[in-house]
Amino acid sequence: MFKKIFNKFRSPVDKRRTDEAAKALAENSKAAQRQIARDEQEKIKFEKREKLLAIRKQFKTMKRRHRNKIARASSARNRAPKIASKLATA
Repeated sequence: MFKKIFNKFRSPVDKRRTDEAAKALAENSKAAQRQIARDEQEKIKFEKREKLLAIRKQFKTMKRRHRNKIARASSARNRAPKIASKLATA
């Protein structure tokens, strides 16, 4: 009710300005909502990528440790005969 009475006393230019402002606000809010949704998607994608990288890093570490373990065992096997022969001669 108050709005109707108030609008009667306002100039057409003022009315147009407020209409434009309201329209801009509506568009901005839609754009803002889209941007928020996009940011959310980007964040989720980034988190997924981080998780995958962490898993990949863990896997690489496991493989490296396993390789080193095998290398240590094989080098110990290779050295064993030499040590045994040295002990036998001493």
